[in-house]
Amino acid sequence: MRNFLRVLWPLLFLAALAGNSHGAAGKISVPNAFSYQIPTGWTAITLPGTLYPTAVEGPETSGPGHLKAMISINTDDSPLSLTEWVSKSVARNQTLFAALHAHAGELERFTTATGVPGFRSTVELTARGRPLHYALYFFAGHANMKIAVTCACAATDADHYAPLFEAAMETFSP
Repeated sequence: MRNFLRVLWPLLFLAALAGNSHGAAGKISVPNAFSYQIPTGWTAITLPGTLYPTAVEGPETSGPGHLKAMISINTDDSPLSLTEWVSKSVARNQTLFAALHAHAGELERFTTATGVPGFRSTVELTARGRPLHYALYFFAGHANMKIAVTCACAATDADHYAPLFEAAMETFSP
């Protein structure tokens, strides 16, 4: 259930968000955890109930509650290998998202521009009548930290945002 809520959290905020921008631009960096370059023109905000800043496009141009896309990060402390952790997380989420008629893409290996290995997958689902697209990235962090990155947008905008999500994840560093 914990992993389900971690993946569902961004979905709920894409549908209706009321967050406050803290003005960070360009890069999100959390000491001893991770860093990555956010897409040009995006903003880092703090969402209620989250541990890490979320990169968003939308509040400044569309008004509060009208995000176009977002990149959020959740972590888990697990002694499992990254491969085992990802496999279990993906299987659990597929079961939990069955009610939303989710379609998950293949789990693929992914490597950042600096050679950090990870995994990537996509999920398409409908929530509150809105078709959504997710690009999910998974990395091993320091010690036993496992990192799940959720990139989300409207399914109709996936072709536009997929290269932006990919470029941001190519700069990811645990």
